[in-house]
Amino acid sequence: MAIERRNPLPAGRYWIDISKEPVPLGTWQGFLAASSGFVHVDATEDDPAYSWFLFTTSKPLVWPEGIGSPNIADESVTSRSDTIDRPDPEPDFTDQIPTPGQLIAGVSGTAKLVVWVLVGAVVVKLLSGRRGKK
Repeated sequence: MAIERRNPLPAGRYWIDISKEPVPLGTWQGFLAASSGFVHVDATEDDPAYSWFLFTTSKPLVWPEGIGSPNIADESVTSRSDTIDRPDPEPDFTDQIPTPGQLIAGVSGTAKLVVWVLVGAVVVKLLSGRRGKK
């Protein structure tokens, strides 16, 4: 997501985290009051240190200093969790186990022949052991 640094702030949809410190929060509340006819707060979320706001402006507005710059929000943003960077999920450990074909593909020419001969010998031994038990 891109930060919008232009001032005046173009009309659009944005999100921002505002510190609950008195100055940033007071500046934000003053901005909302002064722009009440042109700013619509679509969603808010709170934690102990910050308030998160999703808002839409209907016209360009002078952006106040001291609260940071808002982030451009596309339609997929509906809550704070949509704006948090997360690492890619850890792969399942079974995805890390190579298949026999992958193991053999990593082996060079002569070694590959030896592997195939050994696999063949094991298969023959297993099959001959089954015949003797009948």
